[in-house]
Amino acid sequence: MKYIETILDNKVYRGVIKSNGYSFEAYITESNNNIAQPTVVLVHGYNKEIGKHNDKHSGGAKTYFENNRNFLLKLGYKVAAVTLPGFGETPGQEDFWGPHSQGCVVESIDYLRKSHSLHQIALMGTSGGATVSAMVAARIGGLSGVVLISGGYDFTCSKQILNSALRQKLITIVGFEEGEVSRAALKERSAIFHTDKIKCPVLVLHGSADDRNSTYVACQFAQKLKETNSDVDIKVFPNEPHRICDDLIKGEVSPFLLRIFGC
Repeated sequence: MKYIETILDNKVYRGVIKSNGYSFEAYITESNNNIAQPTVVLVHGYNKEIGKHNDKHSGGAKTYFENNRNFLLKLGYKVAAVTLPGFGETPGQEDFWGPHSQGCVVESIDYLRKSHSLHQIALMGTSGGATVSAMVAARIGGLSGVVLISGGYDFTCSKQILNSALRQKLITIVGFEEGEVSRAALKERSAIFHTDKIKCPVLVLHGSADDRNSTYVACQFAQKLKETNSDVDIKVFPNEPHRICDDLIKGEVSPFLLRIFGC
């Protein structure tokens, strides 16, 4: 990891991490006292720059990290961010929040646990990053919690994707099987089929006017989570679009992190 800058008395490092066959770009903060802090791992959504949708080096963790690090650092937490395949400097092609994307986040958590001796780790993802984070929470244990913002949780449901361009991207990436998108591949990206495996506290945030991922599906997902998880909260913001106002998000995230981390 290469030192980049110092923000709020925390050093920022960036590099490409290789672990168990995965390679991914990551950003990590390090406090001057070098103590093991509660850590929030940020997982971005589709954020390629306008006019660079075919540029695999566009987008990634950088913008999402920069937009959230100060807020989280001021709360006293360590901040990490992972770039998913097909974005930034992470090798590989986009897989529409599939197994490769999920694997990169799983390995980033393993890296933090082993290389930084961190054990209080929460995930925070927006849009596709929320889709990935929900699936990661179903794949691994020991997370302190997960914050899911404007995500998609059931791609087998015709109501899930409200944007035609995103629907076409899913079809293009996942592929066809006998004239239909493979249901098995859709389930690999749909946390609603894996709710019984998500044991950590969950905060679901969604806008009622989201024009990309269905608010209805987000509510169905949260309801199903509650059947096997007693620590689930959902907040639907009236008239908020896919990109929810930062202040509204922070107002919900701050007390949630304080509760799950205990500090």
